[in-house]
Amino acid sequence: THPVQKPAFAIKGNLFKHILILEVNVLASNARGEPPLCVDFIEFDVEPNASCNYDYLKVYNGMDNNAPLIGTYCGTNGPGFVTSNNADNALTFIFHSDNSEVRSGWKAVINCTIID
Repeated sequence: THPVQKPAFAIKGNLFKHILILEVNVLASNARGEPPLCVDFIEFDVEPNASCNYDYLKVYNGMDNNAPLIGTYCGTNGPGFVTSNNADNALTFIFHSDNSEVRSGWKAVINCTIID
């Protein structure tokens, strides 16, 4: 778990040619009055599958994969804009890639300020 600093920064997952499981936990300040953690997926293209069981990204609203699942995403149908909505002000991302089709991946910008 890494505290997020202002200004925003980006994380990217792409061109995974082998089996990969990547877990990223992002924790922002949860002080009273702090804005929520916001993540904007500006690019998303992983192996498509109707059940998202080859290459996929799971997003959880909290500190780990025991938190409520926001969604599972694959193909070009990414999460878009995600905002934390929990007492820890945290989001967890688990990316899984198998060893077959390779796509361009994903790019997300993480921010702790309110974006209009």
